[in-house]
Amino acid sequence: MPRFRNSACKLPIAFSMQMGDILVLSLISVFFSTALGSPLSRDLAPHESLASVPNGYTSNGPAPADSMLNLRFNLAAGNISGLQSILYEISTPGNANYGNHLTRDELAAYVKPTSQAVSLLHNWILSHNLTGTSASFTGDILEVSLPVSKANSLLDADFQLYTAHASGRQAIRAVSYSIPAALKGHLDNIHPTVNFPVFPSSTSSTGPVPSVPSSKSSSSLPASCNTVITPKCIQDLYGIPPTLATQSSNKLFVSGLLGQYANQADITTFLEIFRPDLASNTSFAFISVANGTNPQNVSEAGVEADLDMQYTIGLASGVPVTFVSVGPNLTEITSLDDFFIALQNEANYLLSLETPPTVLTSSYSLNEGYVTRSLAK
Repeated sequence: MPRFRNSACKLPIAFSMQMGDILVLSLISVFFSTALGSPLSRDLAPHESLASVPNGYTSNGPAPADSMLNLRFNLAAGNISGLQSILYEISTPGNANYGNHLTRDELAAYVKPTSQAVSLLHNWILSHNLTGTSASFTGDILEVSLPVSKANSLLDADFQLYTAHASGRQAIRAVSYSIPAALKGHLDNIHPTVNFPVFPSSTSSTGPVPSVPSSKSSSSLPASCNTVITPKCIQDLYGIPPTLATQSSNKLFVSGLLGQYANQADITTFLEIFRPDLASNTSFAFISVANGTNPQNVSEAGVEADLDMQYTIGLASGVPVTFVSVGPNLTEITSLDDFFIALQNEANYLLSLETPPTVLTSSYSLNEGYVTRSLAK
């Protein structure tokens, strides 16, 4: 427990102390320490835990005490029930609010944490001589950099170094941690702690295309659609018109996470083969979030990003498409926290926009066993 220091606790001593005086001063010292010390530092309660280490990971023992962690303290939304209610209304046909999407500031009013939550969190962090940086538009995320030794004492945790069997890569995690009881209900979670990292797939892939079983709903499609799904197959199956879109205000964003990059040359080749009716030089806009990049070396093109962009441009005929590359990039990732961090970075960016995109498409996923209920929410 850190020792609370305050100039108000200093007592002037201008007399010769006897044993009784020392006892009295000791009691006074205890009183001041108790009165001024932060109860948040003493009253910890279990917050999140795992029943066991996730499959595919093995502990290598305690993490080095001086290893640095960048923890994100995620405060609860101030009015989550109100947000859920209005979102149901907005998305329910026939409701008076149907289609009346929230503005940035209206959404922020629901999401921003209560002043009590912010105060409790900051007081707790300060009582351990730590400082944090706001990492979101609404002020619900506080990022704190601290060594493992400090994190262990702050959270009553046991951070260890874990190795992923499949890749040999390592991550620092705990299987449980605690927070001040007073923060219960105000603090959703702290990451990275008990959520184990998701390692991205390779940026290239080879092998035969798996066959797609036919179904009654697709019986009228060309036989080739049973083997390879092309834009034409999807257009026929879902009735998507091949003509150019006419709504000029439409904006379509495509997520690029974990070092997945979209290659313009690949898109051009794709359009030449599968959408010859579209201009093969159809390009896309680019937005960098949290230092995301989009190198154009073919060797760095990502399977996921290329697929997403090719089919988005190939199906949303004439709709302006923007590729959103979100950091951390693959080369920056060490412990790969960072599927979660990347998702959060992207969400924070979108929440900051006064005019968000009409549609965001994101095709990334992970095994439920790697994420706690709190972070999933």
